[in-house]
Amino acid sequence: MRCPTLLLIACEFLLIGCGGSGTVDPSGSGISRLRKDPAAVERATKALSEGTPAKVRTALNDFGFALFGRVLKSEPANNVTVSPASLYLAMGMAYNGAGGETQKAMAKSLGIEGVAPQDLNPANKDVSTSLAGGDAGVLLEIANSVWAHQGGDFESAFLGRLKDFYGATAQSLDFSGPESVKTINDWVQLATHERIPTIIDRIDADTVMFLINAVYFKGDWMDPFKKDLTENRDFHLSEAKTKSHPFMTRRGDYDFYAGEGMRIVRLPFGKGRLGMIFLLPDENTSRAEFEKKLTAKKWADWTAKMLQTTGTVVLPKFKLEYETDLTETLKSMGMALAFDPEKADFSAMRSQKDLFLQSVIHKTVVQIDEQGAEAAAVTGLAVGGTAAPPPMKEFQFVADRPFYFAIQDRSTGIVLFLGSMADPAWPQEPQVP
Repeated sequence: MRCPTLLLIACEFLLIGCGGSGTVDPSGSGISRLRKDPAAVERATKALSEGTPAKVRTALNDFGFALFGRVLKSEPANNVTVSPASLYLAMGMAYNGAGGETQKAMAKSLGIEGVAPQDLNPANKDVSTSLAGGDAGVLLEIANSVWAHQGGDFESAFLGRLKDFYGATAQSLDFSGPESVKTINDWVQLATHERIPTIIDRIDADTVMFLINAVYFKGDWMDPFKKDLTENRDFHLSEAKTKSHPFMTRRGDYDFYAGEGMRIVRLPFGKGRLGMIFLLPDENTSRAEFEKKLTAKKWADWTAKMLQTTGTVVLPKFKLEYETDLTETLKSMGMALAFDPEKADFSAMRSQKDLFLQSVIHKTVVQIDEQGAEAAAVTGLAVGGTAAPPPMKEFQFVADRPFYFAIQDRSTGIVLFLGSMADPAWPQEPQVP
């Protein structure tokens, strides 16, 4: 009979429960962040264009959009945001501990069938290296951590892979002690620059490990909005309901495309490699119907059709905080076996087949204003197309009704954050004269 141990995933962070004999560092509590070595960044970015790394890069976006679509379907009227990159890296760490049919099920769900951990890990390291050092004009940090209950025997090879490829050093805690929750939350708070202060409020008695990934992004617009142009205007929550909200306005040259029932525009950060893309369905478009075609492939097609065009962009300032348990969503995507206490196989993590994923918690914060954008995510586990002709006149992009957004890397195409804005909020809802 299995001991009641588990793996738990959360806030772009993973948590693992009971389930070789690796050792953990009882004192290390700092955050290991990737250095922005230009040569390493260039090598990693190039590597992601071919072979297994290219497959992983594509799978990351496919997985992110598929999961986003399922979350949207379950929360049609809510603001939603997820970090495909954070989720994928967190699941990649867990994949290293899976064996047998569990590994096969996870591989199918993640879109990496036939890719062994020894091939996935270098690709995921390339993803982190390329993204974290890709644009000197923005701050993008990716951090991973492993928290193990004292006395848990974990395979040294498993812990070694997480350290070598994810920069995650295993740290030992007495999960029964009152300080363990605070210690883990302090790490999350530090990794997200205090934007996500907590990821757990308690530790279950049968939890033996947490795997945590945190992604933090802060970037100034290449061309900031002028604050004196910000003014209140109506945001249309529905056909019958509006709210007054502060909107930013800027005229400039932007990558833009209109067609297929929507319009899409890209606002670059820093030196231009990273940008925030806003997608606005045409008026009187059913969101439910539109979201059926919101896939990674269609997104790539639409963004490939964008051309630099002069126009005016009107966007609401907003701060979006979102938290969700993705357990049932991941089960519905083919990963149910990993959550089964009786059948899950994480023997590459611990030789006894007594571990399973208990839950996956995802927590994100995204904020934009006149200066730029800031975003953070934590995921935790417990144990081209042909460009359309340029518009003949200046475009108008007025996001005064529900829209979608993404923070995306232009060089690799990887989506860091993906969201839906149905009802914008701004701290204290400041009144603009």
